[in-house]
This record gives sequence, structure tokens and C-alpha cells, in this order.
Amino acid sequence: MADLRPTIDQFRGLGHHQTTYDWGISFISLPSLLTGFDSADLNTRCTSAQLPARKINAIELNLRGHKIYQHGTVDYGNSITLNLYETSDQKVGNFLNAYMDLQWSPIVGAQIPKSLNQSAFLLTLLDSENKAKKYYTIIGAWLQGWNEIDLGSDSSVITYSTTWQFDYYL
Repeated sequence: MADLRPTIDQFRGLGHHQTTYDWGISFISLPSLLTGFDSADLNTRCTSAQLPARKINAIELNLRGHKIYQHGTVDYGNSITLNLYETSDQKVGNFLNAYMDLQWSPIVGAQIPKSLNQSAFLLTLLDSENKAKKYYTIIGAWLQGWNEIDLGSDSSVITYSTTWQFDYYL
């Protein structure tokens, strides 16, 4: 009986099938308490595995024993994971670290209000020739978490995987 499992050489020949989206990111506003950072220094390139998406929630109504549905509020998904890239100046990494430290003080156990913590940024979807295809303005965003991705000692590019929560986008 023939072995139906693919060989390792067949797997290697498949290529990369994960769709990634290339973005230009520029910060429109930074948290008011976060000092020492200029949004021009943070305008960089990034990638993601998904596009921002929204859907209309359905509201279920019961009318004389029958279910009917009506459109409700918009659900924006409210989070996106972006891989930010930078070279050797560490401005993006220092910004991410300061942003996380701003949100929560572990010694005193306090957090700042959302109005002082939120930011807004513009995501520009780029095609394969780095031309703008679509724009998303992310409103009420805050950094939920980040970590550095090690690309090996041969790489001069530092990659940060970041997760952003947000209120909505335009």
C-alpha cells in the first residue's frame, strides 16, 4: 500500500501561503502623557495578517412567538496585530516600552484614564509597488501588548509584534 503522506521535500516546495498586508503607519496623535516621542520618528512600515473588518450585529426580536432580526450596532473587531519594523535607532522599541509603562504602574497598582492613554494613527495599505491602495484611520487606539521578534543575528531589522485595541476606524 502506498504511503499517502507528503514528503518533507513536497512540503518545502509549497511556498508561503500566509497572506500578509504591507502598511505605512503614521501616528496622528500620541497619548498626551507620553513625552519625548515625535510621531514623525515613529512613522514606519508594518505588516499584518488581516485587514480591519467590521460587521453589523443582529438584534433578535421576538414577536408573537416568531423570531425576527434587525440590524444593530457596528462591531469593528476592535483589535489588530501589526508587525512594526525598524533599523538600529531603537526609537520604535523605546516608544512601545514607554507606552506600556505609561498605562499601568505596577508599584502603586494604578492605571491612567483612557482619554490620556489613547492615540490615533493612519494605516495606508500598500500594493506590491508601494503605492497607496486604501486608508484606515484608527481612532481611540491603545497598545495592548508587544514583543520583539528575533530574526537572527544576520538581520539589521528589528521586528516588533504589537496588538492594538481601538474604538473604531474610518
